[in-house]
Amino acid sequence: MLYEYFVVYFQLFLIIMVRILGLFTTAPFFSGLAMPMRFRLPLAFFCSLLSTPLVIGMGYKLPSDLMDFGIKLLSSFVFGAGIGYFVFIIIAAFQVSAQIFSIQMGLGMNEVFDPISEVQVPAIGNIFGILILLLLLRVDGHFYLVQLIVDSFKNVDLLSFNSFGLMVKSFLFSVGAMFDVGLKISLPIIGTTILMDVAMGIISRVAPQFNVMIMGFNLKLIIGFFAIWLAMPAIVDLGGSVVSNMIKTTGELIKYFKT
Repeated sequence: MLYEYFVVYFQLFLIIMVRILGLFTTAPFFSGLAMPMRFRLPLAFFCSLLSTPLVIGMGYKLPSDLMDFGIKLLSSFVFGAGIGYFVFIIIAAFQVSAQIFSIQMGLGMNEVFDPISEVQVPAIGNIFGILILLLLLRVDGHFYLVQLIVDSFKNVDLLSFNSFGLMVKSFLFSVGAMFDVGLKISLPIIGTTILMDVAMGIISRVAPQFNVMIMGFNLKLIIGFFAIWLAMPAIVDLGGSVVSNMIKTTGELIKYFKT
C-alpha cells in the first residue's frame, strides 16, 4: 500500500522538491556559500517529504504525460527562484544603504566578501546584512517562506505569460523598495557627515594652521560610527517592519499568480 502510494505521487513529490529548491537557490538564509548545496538538497528533500500530503489535500492535478511533467518542473523551479529573489532584493536594502553612506564616511575601499550574497560589500554592510538576517530568523521568516511556497500550490500550477509580466512588476517593486529603505537608513548618516564637511570647511577658513585633510578623515569616521550607534535602535525597528511587510507582501503576491 505504501509502495503504491509512493509510486502514484512520486511526480508530485519531485515538483514540490524542485519548487522548494528554487526558493533555496535565491532566498536569503538558504542561498549563498553560507549554506552549501550538500545541505540544501537534503533540506529540500525533507521539506518536500513533509509537504507532499498537504499538497495532495489541496487537490493539485498530477501531470498527464511526460511533457506536462517536465513543464511543471521547469515552471515550479522558476516560480520558487523568483519568489526567493524577490525576497532577497528587499533584504539587500540594508547592504545597499551601507554602500551608500560608506563612501561618504571614507570606507568605500574597505570591502569584504559576503558569503550570503556572494559579492564584495563594505565591512559595515556585512554587519547590516547579518543584522537583517537575524531579524528574519527572529520572526521565523525562513519558515514562513517555505510555508508560502507550499501554499502556492493552491493557486499556481503553470506559469503563463501574464505570470511572467507580474513577476517583472514584482521585481521592479522590490528594487524600488530596496532603494527606498536604503535611503531611509543612509540619509541621517550622510547628513551628519555632510555637516561634518561643512564644519571642517569653516575650521579651515578660521584656523588655516590645522591640517583639515588629516583631521577631517578621522573625525568623519568617528562621527559616522557615532551616528550609526545612535540610529541603531531605529534601524532595528525599521528592519523588523521591513521583514514583516516583506512576508505579507510575498503572500499577497503569490495570490495573484492564478493558474
